[in-house]
Amino acid sequence: MKHIDLSKYGSNQAMRKKYFCPSSISHPAKMDLPLCRWIIDKFCNKDKPEIILDPMCGIGSTLIMGMLMRPQSLFIGIELEDKFVKMTQDNINKVEKLAERDMFLKVGRATVIKGDARNLQGLLNKEVDKIISSPPFGPATSGRGIAKKGYKDKHGEMENIGGRSYMPENVGETEGNLSNLPYVEKIISSPPYADTPISIQGGGKEGQKWNKAYKEYQKTGDWEKFQKEMSKQNIEKGYGADKDNIGNTKGQNYLEAMLLVYKECWKVLRPKGLMILTIKDFIRDKKRIPLGEDTIKLCELAGFTYLHTYYRKIENPSFWRKLYEQKFPEVEKIENEDILVFKK
Repeated sequence: MKHIDLSKYGSNQAMRKKYFCPSSISHPAKMDLPLCRWIIDKFCNKDKPEIILDPMCGIGSTLIMGMLMRPQSLFIGIELEDKFVKMTQDNINKVEKLAERDMFLKVGRATVIKGDARNLQGLLNKEVDKIISSPPFGPATSGRGIAKKGYKDKHGEMENIGGRSYMPENVGETEGNLSNLPYVEKIISSPPYADTPISIQGGGKEGQKWNKAYKEYQKTGDWEKFQKEMSKQNIEKGYGADKDNIGNTKGQNYLEAMLLVYKECWKVLRPKGLMILTIKDFIRDKKRIPLGEDTIKLCELAGFTYLHTYYRKIENPSFWRKLYEQKFPEVEKIENEDILVFKK
């Protein structure tokens, strides 16, 4: 099994610190930023503008890396949980402010929409019209989107514009006529996996107390005492409190929910468009759940053609994975994350 080389894509921790708000650390399953950059570098067009969607964007890792790497494109994120919608917007705002202070930092445009990925068509038809119809995505000097004659405002003249614009070619000249989906060129996402473990929702003194309790557990091996101590801290189960959150479902319910998501992805993606998913198998009841294989089957049922799997070696397992492995050393270890590539 050959792993992709992420050595030139920077430090996950350093990029989190520079481009993301501190509150973002509370998300239980953040996408690895070097991996995210590798995906964008490999699959997103370097020259032409694209509309790129993350239907379950969490705190917006795909959006932030996309703004930095593909400033000519529009990145759209869909997120169900209010708190993560806010965090994503805060992260977008932070990158935009960094660009205002640094004239050499060119960033693209990103937006986050609150909603359920099981209704992508409805969400995009309702919200994206407002986004694409406004500058620089709306009318400029002629045509739609970045105009064929160039956009002569603060963005300056742009080369290689004549072939297309941000506005989908099949929309026509009627303003507000975005019901003619599909217009998404790429989908990049790190979907939730079922029955997510608890995640720390705080730092400061609470975090210090929690770390102290964990160090004590490492010394004594007293699992029950550690569990009791955790219950006193500010923790939360799963991806969030919303009853409709797919990340908090199990088994068949999870698979059925994700099938609906992938069917919606197929609907909004242009013909021959790509969907790239980062998926990781997980352990339930001491058994490995083959989420990668299940996801391939689901996407094929949704109409996609499976193309390829890349592998990322997990260099730094999550805290909860380390904790579980300490308690149950006989259980199989999850050593790889799968990057699945599909085509419509």
